[in-house]
Amino acid sequence: MARYLGFDANNEGKYYFVSYNSDDETAVARYASEMYNSGINMWYDYGIEIGAKWEEIIAENIKGCEAVIMFLSKNLLSKERSYVHKEYEIAKRFAKKNVYIIFIDQIEDSDVPARYQMWWIDVTALQSVEAFKYDTVEACVNEFMQKAKIEKVKQRETHTSSTDYDSILASLTAVYAESKPEPEPESEPEPEPEPEPKKEDTYSIPDYDSMLASLTAAYAESKSEPVPEPEPEPEPVPEPEPEPEPAPEPKKEENSSSSSSYDSMLDQLTAALAQKAAEEGSDS
Repeated sequence: MARYLGFDANNEGKYYFVSYNSDDETAVARYASEMYNSGINMWYDYGIEIGAKWEEIIAENIKGCEAVIMFLSKNLLSKERSYVHKEYEIAKRFAKKNVYIIFIDQIEDSDVPARYQMWWIDVTALQSVEAFKYDTVEACVNEFMQKAKIEKVKQRETHTSSTDYDSILASLTAVYAESKPEPEPESEPEPEPEPEPKKEDTYSIPDYDSMLASLTAAYAESKSEPVPEPEPEPEPVPEPEPEPEPAPEPKKEENSSSSSSYDSMLDQLTAALAQKAAEEGSDS
């Protein structure tokens, strides 16, 4: 559905139907608002309720209007299909209404796609004005209304034109400012306490740079020469278990005969020695 063009759609009494492409709403609003401000009632598909049979509503308003004012542009020709074409067909074939054309853009025949060329022959033969040739919107609208033989009605006392948006915004801003409660005055901030004087340090600051350098050098040295791993201690050899002492042989008892033989041998040896000594004395 259409957006607001700066005035409410009005189909009371004598009115004109506005047909246009939705991409041209800003440009259309300038010209349509100027016509509406001249006292002419105009209807367009704005304000149709959701769920309503909008195609039937549009067709009924085309049948009931004085004439159709159609705005054409390059945007319209670039579309594959627009409802503007259906509105044109309803006006010419069923409603038998006059259709007046306002060209927003300068369009050459070479700009018209093949699918629209037959239709383009029809619309360019209608009463029209080329809006892009006029310095002002008012001059264009006056020329258009003379060609279409549309009489101006008494200027509306209250109207909304597309060029009056700044004053509307200013009025709304003023109303909002009046309705907005005045802010409570901010309390003065308490003065911040003066900072205490910084005490001088009584200790000397360590030379962290030199300490860091020493630690870095020591770390690098420890990383460069790896510490040899200690050799594993040999496992102790288990001491051999002591062999058991042999059991002592049982002591043999000496018999009396062996002792007596020793004594006799000793006596014999003593006698031999005595004899030898005697012989050696006699020889001397």
